[in-house]
Formats: sequence, structure tokens, C-alpha cells
Amino acid sequence: LYSGMLLWAFWDPYAKLDELPVALVNEDSGAILDGEAIALGDELITELIEDKQFHFFEVSSEEAKERLVNQDYYLLIRIPENFSQHATTLLEDNPEKLQIEYLPNEGYNFLSAKIGDTAIEKIRIAVNEEVAKTYAETLYESIDQLSEGFVEATDGATTLHDGAAKVKDGSSDLKGYL
Repeated sequence: LYSGMLLWAFWDPYAKLDELPVALVNEDSGAILDGEAIALGDELITELIEDKQFHFFEVSSEEAKERLVNQDYYLLIRIPENFSQHATTLLEDNPEKLQIEYLPNEGYNFLSAKIGDTAIEKIRIAVNEEVAKTYAETLYESIDQLSEGFVEATDGATTLHDGAAKVKDGSSDLKGYL
């Protein structure tokens, strides 16, 4: 009987991940990037909740810690206040590392802690994708601005060329008059 119960309990531990309660704490204050407000913490929270990989609850820091101790949550994911701000440093010489705090409730259930470790890795991948997307968008905007600069430079070079032709014609006229 014991062996049967043990096998049943551990048969497919990943089948009901969408029922595993996970607390999300978003302390990100956002940032300004190229004159536009960004809030990567909000975007990440929305993406995680929509993904429905786990049963996510967006809560305050105090509530999350209290309920983690009470074993209401298996995992606490905290996005720090400077998360978006650090993302704006990607194009600088010394970019800041984006960090998210993961606190598994290892005392509740060993298996859920291990599943939480897997979840953490998947969430890290999601964060990396979101940051890469933001970086790529910023890079493409910079390239777009650069191409607009090239168009302006081309127009300027054409104007200079036309002006040089007029100067040449004018100097020929002036030579003739002299």
C-alpha cells in the first residue's frame, strides 16, 4: 500500500504545475529609455501570469513573505526596484546585471522545491528573452536614427554638390568678366 501511494504521489510531478502557488512581488519602479517610459517588471509579471505555467499571485512583499512562512506559496519571485533601470544600461560600457530574487519554500516539500528550481530556470529564460527584446528594439531604433542621419547626410552632400557646381559656373562667369 505504501509503495503504491508513493508511486502515485511522484508519478508525474509536472502534470499539475498550473496549481502550484507562486507569489510574484513587483517592486520595479520603471525607468526612462530614449525618452520613453519602460516598466520591464510589469511586462514580466503580465507575461508570467498569462503563461499560466504556475498559479501565480501578484502580492505585496510583506504578504508574500508571511504567506511563504505559512506555507501558502511554494516559491516567491521578487523583482527589485532597479530592474528596469538596470535594463537601460545595456548599451553602456558597463551594463548593470538584471537580478531577480527567487525564494523557494524548501521546508514545505522537497519535490516542490526541485520543481521550483526548474521553474526558476524557465523564468530566467523568459527574463533573458524580454531583456533581449528590449535591447534589440533599442538597437533597431538607434540603427533607424543612424539611417535617417545618413539620408540627411546624403541630402546635404547633394546640396553641397549643387552649390559647388554653381560656384564653378559663377567663377567661369567671373573669369570671363575679368
